[in-house]
Amino acid sequence: MNEKQKQAKEYFQRGYAYYYKGDYDKAIESYHKAIELKPDYAEAYYNQGNAYKNKGE
Repeated sequence: MNEKQKQAKEYFQRGYAYYYKGDYDKAIESYHKAIELKPDYAEAYYNQGNAYKNKGE
């Protein structure tokens, strides 16, 4: 795993934590950063979509 992939995973995990705390804005930001670092990160896209949905967007 290269450095970008490690960072993407860290942002993904941060987004996951924010999501389950109900802080959807911060979750979306974290998932977005994970996707920037790893554009094929399907789980990050999926979770980001769920965060938008729960936020009402």
